[in-house]
Amino acid sequence: MSPRHPLLKTGTRYVKGTLLAMPVASSPRQRLITLPRDAKLYGPLDIAPDIHGEYAEFIWDGERYKCHVDEFVEGTSAAPGEVGEVPAGASLGFKDSSKGTESKSGGCPDQRRLLDAFGEAVQELLLLHEQQFLAVIAGEPDSHRFDVLIHMANEKKQQAKYAYLAHVEKHCCLAEDATDPG
Repeated sequence: MSPRHPLLKTGTRYVKGTLLAMPVASSPRQRLITLPRDAKLYGPLDIAPDIHGEYAEFIWDGERYKCHVDEFVEGTSAAPGEVGEVPAGASLGFKDSSKGTESKSGGCPDQRRLLDAFGEAVQELLLLHEQQFLAVIAGEPDSHRFDVLIHMANEKKQQAKYAYLAHVEKHCCLAEDATDPG
């Protein structure tokens, strides 16, 4: 993967406005689609050169897509807060402030941050497993291409999980939250 821009780190991203993308398919009839604002995607999985420049490949809505690298960098954000309200059901953990969960318990902000990071890592791993499953069902001969990505995502999930558990054990955050009458 091209290290030319720091935002090209693989992970969950959100569309800032609209993003033109093309499905990565074996069919020669590929059409451009517009991803909507706040769409959640995972990538870039790869940076591939083309006669028209470099393309970033990513996963959205269970399928693999590509767009120009510059559009990917400019048109997406790693933080959902930078793109507006996160759609219902897309929140991982405690980020949905409309439900008041942050101020309700008065709990530890580090605990919430670490739990959200763990949730993100689990979601990224599930997304890759889903993509591998779809590739196997489609009969793609190179469905094993997801193995290294799944391994890396699983390592990230384990690191996030143990960082969260270590914090809870060290600071007894769960015990303090459980005894809070508010």
